[in-house]
Amino acid sequence: MSRTLLNRMASAKRPPDSAPRRFRWKGRRFVCRPESFKDHYSQARLFYRSVTPQEQKHMAMALTFELSKVDIPDIRRKMLGHLEVIDKELANKVADGLGMTGEAIAATPAAKPIDLDPSPALRLYGKYKPTLKGRKVGVLLADGFDPKLQTALVAAIKKEGATPAIIAPKVAESPIPRKETCGGDGAFRFAFPCFSMRWPCWPGRMATRR
Repeated sequence: MSRTLLNRMASAKRPPDSAPRRFRWKGRRFVCRPESFKDHYSQARLFYRSVTPQEQKHMAMALTFELSKVDIPDIRRKMLGHLEVIDKELANKVADGLGMTGEAIAATPAAKPIDLDPSPALRLYGKYKPTLKGRKVGVLLADGFDPKLQTALVAAIKKEGATPAIIAPKVAESPIPRKETCGGDGAFRFAFPCFSMRWPCWPGRMATRR
């Protein structure tokens, strides 16, 4: 890029930081990005600080999981540095989960992040009426569970408009007293990754407590 063009860009009338700068040079029209394009962290900080503690926990767990799959340690350290700029608490949680506390490589923002007021509109939790309707509830079964309790629990789940999912040691059968069996919707080893839901039920434990 020629020095003349650089000088023309620098002397162009500067609008507010949120607006691009426009000018013409040798019959061509140029548009320069606004200064706000240098800010890579404020939106991420706003999003994290706007959601509920449960959602923040999910984010930290997700980041820990994904970064644990990265083979190059320095990449993990650099990502921790970026997270520290976004939110120190988030960075600490992820670093602790990775076993890399204090190893972050500091990131230098091109523009200082802005502390914006949290926006409840960005969260999923807390915006809607608490309900099970339309959700799936995992019912975890094992040897010795009470079939009557299972039947009552499944009926209660359906009454709330949710879908029960029977999770057993083996997907083909769920052993119950009197050597009877009932089919399961999933097995422990395969269901747990996708059934890490907020409403797991343990009929056996509930029966024992009673």
